[in-house]
Amino acid sequence: MSDSSKKNIWPLIKPDITILNEDGYVAVATLDNKKLDFSDVKNVLIQGPLITENVGIEKLVINTVTNPYIRYLVLVDSEVMGHKPAHTINALVENGIDEDTKRIIGAEGAIPNIPNINDDIIAHFREQIEIVNLVKDYNPDLQVLSDDIYLETIKEQIANLPKKDSFTTYEHKIDLPLLGTPMKEMKPRISDNIANSMIYPTASHPFNELRGGTDISSWNRKISNIGGTLLGGYPGQFPIFMGGSIFYKGHDILKDSKKGIFDEKRAEELILCQDALSSKYNIPCFIDLVADTKEAAEKYILFFTEISDSPFAIDSGVSDVRIHAAQFAEEIGLGNRLIYNSLNMGIDEKEASYLQNNPPQNAIVLAYSSEYGLSKKEDVLYSRGLVTHDEILKMNRKELTKLARTSTLSFAEAIGIPNILIDTAAVSGMDGLIALEKFNDYGYPLGCGAHNVIQDPKNSYASVSINAISRIKGADFLLYGPIDSSKENFSSMNQIEKVMGDYNTKSFNIIPATKHPFWGEEDKDESCRPGICTRPCRKTNIVP
Repeated sequence: MSDSSKKNIWPLIKPDITILNEDGYVAVATLDNKKLDFSDVKNVLIQGPLITENVGIEKLVINTVTNPYIRYLVLVDSEVMGHKPAHTINALVENGIDEDTKRIIGAEGAIPNIPNINDDIIAHFREQIEIVNLVKDYNPDLQVLSDDIYLETIKEQIANLPKKDSFTTYEHKIDLPLLGTPMKEMKPRISDNIANSMIYPTASHPFNELRGGTDISSWNRKISNIGGTLLGGYPGQFPIFMGGSIFYKGHDILKDSKKGIFDEKRAEELILCQDALSSKYNIPCFIDLVADTKEAAEKYILFFTEISDSPFAIDSGVSDVRIHAAQFAEEIGLGNRLIYNSLNMGIDEKEASYLQNNPPQNAIVLAYSSEYGLSKKEDVLYSRGLVTHDEILKMNRKELTKLARTSTLSFAEAIGIPNILIDTAAVSGMDGLIALEKFNDYGYPLGCGAHNVIQDPKNSYASVSINAISRIKGADFLLYGPIDSSKENFSSMNQIEKVMGDYNTKSFNIIPATKHPFWGEEDKDESCRPGICTRPCRKTNIVP
């Protein structure tokens, strides 16, 4: 596995995975997305999360059959409730799939369909791999262990797996990055760079009905991972991602915006309050750090990350500040938590060139146009349509900048930003809110700062109302306004999420993620909600 040519072509699909020991023969899938490290286990070749019972398994299968050295798949940590990827992939190896429905036979996950890989690939995977199930939920001996002892115990078991000879590599064509979906079935605006991480609902899935009977081919919804927070996907699958702004112009805690001097005690109180509300209501959060200078940006990042583990955005109208913040975050190892805010029609040559060579892991693309109307917003995002990475490599700085200004989403796709969030630019009127309904066919998580449309920004009641409307319209994330209003916004959104979760579960069997306001206080004692939850109780394993 040390051959350099193998490094260049594998893995074919690159989700959040880590190549560890190139002479290894074991793949480890961590189900609960915790930060478990297996780099000290010599026979582990690769490790990564497995959270979903459909797209996640498709990616795992593709990466396995294209590497003949992988002979074991070790499943660790706790089962993901609702999705049940551990149970699902065991069922795949044992039973295969139904040829007509593409559903994994005997799987209990919410949507255990893998329509995007063919039967030959599945057969190859089932023969190549041996599953080692070290999931706590299915092994009574492991359930009683503390986290530290559990990790050491499973590491020892993995280290003792006997080596097997390499298997045969799957030699037939694998149509990437579309995972077997013919190009003619895809909308041309879905970029090659991001299509392999899309979700493809089946034609019969209730998602189609939920969105008013829209043609299912237009609903390719990406799940983004921002510093460990998942958003996007099916409506109601994940709770909304809420971000409060701090250090903005006029904020009473700010003493010197150029030097980044502020009331640290009060800032800490506001940040910890948002984190506490996020934890209480199971609504993930980030913070929007408004910075005027490079010096201020550095100070804000260091201050925030010392007291919070949440993702953060550097919000600046100055391109040099945005660039510097991105560089600084990468240097101190926080690139996965930084949200670049934002790519917009004001990009200059320096910023366009920097982003081409250093695409951030997460970025907001702003659909702002100086002219009113949805068509103008779409022009700013996608007037050029699909642009490949090879095409932009041939552009000079002026051509590159023109692309970034006039077709910002095309630019973001072409440079290969993994996690793109579209801000529909709710700055006046209703066009930004209407765009939340209209822009789903782009496939990315959507959001906005709806509070900007309020004429009286100090009216917290109006802010809460407009944010609630945004969520119902389809927002996956929200810049809800000043962080000082976190209590009102999180408590009200908690109720909105419960209502939406209840409706989606009862009507469409779209089961919300484990950490979701829908489960309420009952989630904390690991019990189910009688009459609503159709899944086995986490404590008693009994269906209510």
